[in-house]
Amino acid sequence: AELLADPALYERCQALADEIDHGRREIMSKEARVAELKQELEERGEELEQSKIAQEHGAACIGALQHRAALYEHQNAANNKQFEKSHHDMCLKLAQAQLETCEALDTVGAKKLDALALRRDEL
Repeated sequence: AELLADPALYERCQALADEIDHGRREIMSKEARVAELKQELEERGEELEQSKIAQEHGAACIGALQHRAALYEHQNAANNKQFEKSHHDMCLKLAQAQLETCEALDTVGAKKLDALALRRDEL
């Protein structure tokens, strides 16, 4: 009743009520913005975590590929040594076969010479 009797007091109360209402709307707007920023921060945190995991996975893949390359290099060196040994063994066998062929030809030649000598002696 006192508010209705004093128009200035009523206007002042109305202005305060408007100010309070405006403050509430401002607070609600700022709370909504805080919620948006919090959501953006959480999403960015998830993106960074995924990026970190992807980076770690990439580093692990690179490490595995480097290890595999070193293994292939080692295997290639071992294969080259094995090939060289096989080639050396084959060359030794070939030389042995050539020696045996030469010895056989020498034996055949000697027998032919012996046979010729016997014929001459018989004549």
